[in-house]
Amino acid sequence: MSQILHPGCSPDSDHDLLVRIDERTSQMLAEIAMIKSHYVRREEFDPVKRLVYGLAATLLASLVGWGLSLLISSSVLLRKGPLP
Repeated sequence: MSQILHPGCSPDSDHDLLVRIDERTSQMLAEIAMIKSHYVRREEFDPVKRLVYGLAATLLASLVGWGLSLLISSSVLLRKGPLP
């Protein structure tokens, strides 16, 4: 079987290509290992998420309560009429 060579390529360029593929593969594996070391797992994040969601829910509930109390107090003042 004859080998098709591109202009400027030598028969040993396959070896060079395999070496470059191997280098890139090892670089990718090193990058994946670094990413995994900085990755926050779900078990570590769940308590933080619950705390933040709880604080946000408390804040929103207090704002809704404040708005309702303001609305109720203003309607009570309007219903009483003028002071004697």
